Amino acid sequence: IPRQETEEWCVSLIEQLKKIGTQPLRILDLCTGSGCIALSLAKEFPHIKIYASDISDTALALAQKNAQHNNITSIQFLSSDLLQDIPTDLQFDMIISNPPYISSTEWLQVDACVKEWEDPIALLAPEEGLGIVKEIIAQAKNRLQSHDALQDHGIPQLIIEIGYQQGDAVKELFEKEGFCNVAIHKDMQSNDRIVVGYLTHEGSSK
Repeated sequence: IPRQETEEWCVSLIEQLKKIGTQPLRILDLCTGSGCIALSLAKEFPHIKIYASDISDTALALAQKNAQHNNITSIQFLSSDLLQDIPTDLQFDMIISNPPYISSTEWLQVDACVKEWEDPIALLAPEEGLGIVKEIIAQAKNRLQSHDALQDHGIPQLIIEIGYQQGDAVKELFEKEGFCNVAIHKDMQSNDRIVVGYLTHEGSSK
């Protein structure tokens, strides 16, 4: 179920991407769920090639239904365990994700209405909620290609939504994997909400 905090950074990203006009991009939305992020980008930028992946075929079916409802045909949906099942020759200019990041301890405190309506697979993650985020960062560095226009306009190439207590830990994971200019961005409630980073030239697939 899309949340206001996710909508907030997605709208911000759309505004940033407008700065580079109609330059072609290839963007991957990992853990797409209902597809809300991928659909928002595709609706705003029909010239951008959007890929949306999820490990859950049920989630992908819902995302495809939402795409049809919004008359969006430019998204390619992929069934994959993160980047594991995505063709290795497929490189991206940007990878974005709102992955599972709730720990088993935090799950005990989650509102009943969330537990009733959300698939736990979409929320829970091992290693105190950092397990999946860690995998995404490690895999992403080998699947991103440098893009001068993004870097020139200060637009990050890896964007991951996080739990409000995970900012410093995730920033450290980004830096450990070689991402540069890593930053934590807060939401309107002043909570850490996303961590962003840029591909180093050494990590480029060029």
